Amino acid sequence: MNKTLYTSENRSLKRSKLWKSYQKTKDKEFPVFLSIPPGFSELALIETASKLSSIKNLHHTKGGLSLNTGLETILQANIVLGIPSRILVRLAKFRADNFSQLMKECEKLPFEFFLYNNLDLKIRTSFRKSKLRHGKAIEERVYAAIKKRLT
Repeated sequence: MNKTLYTSENRSLKRSKLWKSYQKTKDKEFPVFLSIPPGFSELALIETASKLSSIKNLHHTKGGLSLNTGLETILQANIVLGIPSRILVRLAKFRADNFSQLMKECEKLPFEFFLYNNLDLKIRTSFRKSKLRHGKAIEERVYAAIKKRLT
């Protein structure tokens, strides 16, 4: 009788925190912006439509293409698309009236699918019509939330 001892080193993927997070996120759609160099928007539209499946609402916008799609297609786009210079994903949009609310909302975001754990992050903030007016404090709270989510 051979029993498998599940430890943090050898437990199966389906029991991991990452798998549980993936199960919650896999069906969610994110707004995505593909930054396109000037003059390549028609080619980028053709390339995106042909190489990516399950995209919705693909259309031209100023400076690129916008679409809505799921996590797997976003990761696929990063690999197979050659024309876009950047792929920007809006993970969430929320209202935060204080710093604790900002931390709470940021800790819910699925950063583990887009960032490495030991990555040196550079966070820049900009805000308009916000009650949170201290940019450095916002950066610190977002950084702490990301680190907490990745560990």
